[in-house]
Amino acid sequence: MRLLTFIVIIMWGLIACSTTDLAPQPLPTGSAIELTVDDTEIKLVTTTGWQTFSANDHIVLSYVDESLDNVVVNIWLPDMDMTNYETITDAIFDVASRMEDDQNLFVTQPTTTRWNGYEAVYFFVGDEANNNSMILVSQIDDETIFALNIRGITENFTALQSQLSETFATLTINDQLLGNDVFATLPDNLILAPRNPEAAVGASSEP
Repeated sequence: MRLLTFIVIIMWGLIACSTTDLAPQPLPTGSAIELTVDDTEIKLVTTTGWQTFSANDHIVLSYVDESLDNVVVNIWLPDMDMTNYETITDAIFDVASRMEDDQNLFVTQPTTTRWNGYEAVYFFVGDEANNNSMILVSQIDDETIFALNIRGITENFTALQSQLSETFATLTINDQLLGNDVFATLPDNLILAPRNPEAAVGASSEP
């Protein structure tokens, strides 16, 4: 999968990922859900408040409480070609730039963080209809890249932050606990792309 395909998957998560597109019945709370792509296996235990679906090579979580209306999380394992990039941050900067150039979207500057000690990077995508998503990507090893597309995100991240932390506490990749510590590194109040044009990928970094 090259960068163009990665961008298409992000766009699918932005505009077309609804529970009507998925399996007819979500898994019950407390069920283990697995996703295997090539030699990589993701496992997650479903938690209260989320409907969990398996959709081809994705796991999709849909929050059912009105307090977090329209929040959908798409989980997948992109097979990105890292040949021309030293780090996952370099690759995601290229993804964000191409999305802004080619898709007429509002895209923020990617920010690097850590997920259980691994390099991770996130950015926000918005459109003219004020739909907003967070793209969060981490490179676990040379062969494994893990990605989330969190659709329906708002500036106030506190409630969702708590729910994501609970849900991802059981996340494992190839039986290694990845956990949820990345969500504690994110700010409580997010600056989303449409409301912060100076944070766009092409914006100057000068103060």
